[in-house]
Amino acid sequence: MRFFKECCKTRQTQLNNLQTFFNNGMWSELLEAIDSAPPNHEETMYFRGVALARSGQNDEAISVLKQLDSEKPLRPEVKLALGNALLASQKQSEAITYFIETLNLDRENKIAWINLARAYFEKGKTTLAKRALLKALDIDQQNREARLYLAKIYTFEKNYNNANHILNHFDFDLSDIEVIQALVNLWVNDDDHAKALALINSAIQQTSDSTPADHAKLESIKGYILQSQGNLEEAYSSFRKSLEMDDSIAETHFNLGLLQLDLGMRNESKNSFLRAKELSPNDLPTKWQLSLFELSSGNFGVGWQDYGLRFMSEDGMQRDFGVPMWKGEKVRSGELLITAEQGLGDEIMFSSCLIDLFSKAPQPVIECHPKLENIYRISFPQATIIGRNQTLENEWLKDYPEVKYFFPIGSLPRLFRNHINDFPSRPGHLVANPEISGKWGKKLRSLGAGPKIGISWQGGLKNTRSSIRSIPLNRWKNILEIPGAHFISLQYTDCKEEIDNVNKKFGSNIHHWQEALRDYEETAGLVSSLDVVVSVQTAVVHLSGALGVKCFALISASPEWCYMAEGRKIPWYSSVVLFRQKKLNIWNDVIENVNQSLKANLKIQATK
Repeated sequence: MRFFKECCKTRQTQLNNLQTFFNNGMWSELLEAIDSAPPNHEETMYFRGVALARSGQNDEAISVLKQLDSEKPLRPEVKLALGNALLASQKQSEAITYFIETLNLDRENKIAWINLARAYFEKGKTTLAKRALLKALDIDQQNREARLYLAKIYTFEKNYNNANHILNHFDFDLSDIEVIQALVNLWVNDDDHAKALALINSAIQQTSDSTPADHAKLESIKGYILQSQGNLEEAYSSFRKSLEMDDSIAETHFNLGLLQLDLGMRNESKNSFLRAKELSPNDLPTKWQLSLFELSSGNFGVGWQDYGLRFMSEDGMQRDFGVPMWKGEKVRSGELLITAEQGLGDEIMFSSCLIDLFSKAPQPVIECHPKLENIYRISFPQATIIGRNQTLENEWLKDYPEVKYFFPIGSLPRLFRNHINDFPSRPGHLVANPEISGKWGKKLRSLGAGPKIGISWQGGLKNTRSSIRSIPLNRWKNILEIPGAHFISLQYTDCKEEIDNVNKKFGSNIHHWQEALRDYEETAGLVSSLDVVVSVQTAVVHLSGALGVKCFALISASPEWCYMAEGRKIPWYSSVVLFRQKKLNIWNDVIENVNQSLKANLKIQATK
């Protein structure tokens, strides 16, 4: 009897020690102590599962917690811990199930409501995420985490008034870095960089006696503002200053890596991303950037492994099609849905893999951008083409009951393009409408003798680095003065005034036919009839390459990953030739090189 009492006392002492480690967040000590604790005791299993998850060992944590949940299904804290581990493993759908089960047992669990909101938001279900956060705020109106996350969602939705309302009701001072970060994100997204800079400068000045770690965070936030504003050199200085004070902030290394990419400091950027990963091994944006780095280096097999993380970013859209994702096996006719994603140029580029797909999945249903619908129908007659905008609602799929699987078009290269030798050498994979091509060919011939050259000088939006990718038309003088050439604008933006000014200034003759650019099938017909296209990084490059039309692409010193890190060619299109910028914003030598190549390729002799 005495021995039994001593054993019970020892066991309780062990559990008390585990509880102490648990309460103080001492996860490594907790895991070490568990090794000598009762192995199958439910509290031991719970502590182990949470400690494993907090230590980043999510797969093992999920296994332990699922076993415990099966044995003790009425413990909400176990379900909550399991949901948290699943969420950290990017298994949002399963995490949502466990958060809901937690709330079925404990409706007042505000942490479960908040983490349910996180899972919904990462799935792209912002309405459900907001509802969950409002439930948390019903329980605790002043809950800081719920209010900050709700402001983040409103900022993401560009509902800046609501985000501002929430943040301005915080009782905070200039040492409250979390609220300052949220306000900065709001104002940067709302293009109010001056207000964001004023706040961060005040915070830096008034907290000069704060800890080096806090001061480093504020300096890092300032670098982010300057980087978003386009003041790259000042941003670089702020990031370096931050790291001198505290080298352990993963986000600073990550943002510095992005900035170094913009500055053309490729090797340095990789080192920054690797340091960020060392500090935060499970950070998804860092893993995503490293995957792009591998892809741009031609290491396709490695790069595609984490390319799926694009759906985990705040800009990504995880869409639920009500069917499982295809795993690459052979399926029957009409059973596979290929889904659209990202931008127009990305869809065109990835569509080069569709030809490889048809042997595995005959007659698939292919969702695409509405602009591409008619082009795809001619190019891929063996598929059902659905042109539509990407949405979270997919009621239209009810018209295709035979669909059993879905697969994102951007994931096709993971199946068919793992090595440079996997890229086919065909001249193009899209086909323009022959009647439309004939119409534009006739119009081009009516201009008279001389080469017909398509041009596009502005690409992207502010958030896709338009300032780095674009070249103002008035800097194209050496190209526009090629004797006897006819230039055709492929610029879809409102550019009439810009064209008129340049034509008058240089005596050039740039034609802009809006009817050819309003409808992308017309654009494809026009492009297919040109002798050559000269374009900055925009969808026009992808369209030209996909049609097999010669294209001279003007590439910045910090290109998108698909243009590769070096070389004159890219594996996606055999007809595209790259002219690379040596230093950011310096385009003169690129323009001159294109000028000389045009003359050589079109057999034009300079008359100057």
